Amino acid sequence: MTNHFDAPIYFLAIDNGTQSVRALIFDQFGSEIAKARVIIEPYFSTQPNFAEQHADYYWQKLSEACQQLWQTCAITPEQIAGVSLATQRYTMICLDKDKQPLRPAIVWMDLRRGETNDIGLLNPLTKVIGMGELVQEAQQKARCNWLAHHEPEMWAKTAHYVNLSAYLTYQLTGELIDSAGHALGYLPYEQSPSLAKS
Repeated sequence: MTNHFDAPIYFLAIDNGTQSVRALIFDQFGSEIAKARVIIEPYFSTQPNFAEQHADYYWQKLSEACQQLWQTCAITPEQIAGVSLATQRYTMICLDKDKQPLRPAIVWMDLRRGETNDIGLLNPLTKVIGMGELVQEAQQKARCNWLAHHEPEMWAKTAHYVNLSAYLTYQLTGELIDSAGHALGYLPYEQSPSLAKS
């Protein structure tokens, strides 16, 4: 696989995990050409069971990893043909209408529990089919329910409630989009394809 100049093709892979951010370059044959790793602080906690991290901290560390990467090899950003991004799942970020973070991200390790809501006619049905406890647990695990109850003013300003992957994709591309593979059962979705909260 070569371009019309018969030059090698390179791909950038970014992995924002819980302990570090890694940036790697591969060629078109899947061979690793260069890599860099930046350690991150997984979270800070302001009270028991809380695990949070600033959204811009993730972006800063991703940038550091990429800057280190360019310094370890002769390949330049202009030579990169494609980028893949993997992140920790269910680290949630509230963005305002200008797509700026409103509060620290709630990290996937956070153990706070939200309030359960009356789901109307579905409530008896879920109990009959034995799903009542499962639905209640999903409601409690949904951090958006906790936010709506405990930080209502902030939640009212939230125009976009997104995964870390969507936030970093926005920082990289200017588009607030995400992979369907990052969809979780704890997220409020609109009918439209945008990621704005319902």
